[in-house]
Amino acid sequence: PSSVQAITFAVMFSGVVSMDDSIIWRDFGVSKDSLIDNFKLGTETALGRANFLRTTKVETLQAFVMYLVSASLCFLE
Repeated sequence: PSSVQAITFAVMFSGVVSMDDSIIWRDFGVSKDSLIDNFKLGTETALGRANFLRTTKVETLQAFVMYLVSASLCFLE
């Protein structure tokens, strides 16, 4: 379901934001900014498919909150 996809992407986005640059480069072979952009876009797409503005599903709302927290942490770095 789209709500589960949204929370899955939000968890991965949150994880990438919290990882160290060198670990991301070693494990994925790309820059942290590039990986953040990919997971941010994936999360935004999944939230859109889950209709996060009109949903009553807790999973989608949790995904949206995780997205907001992770996105705000990106601006602090």
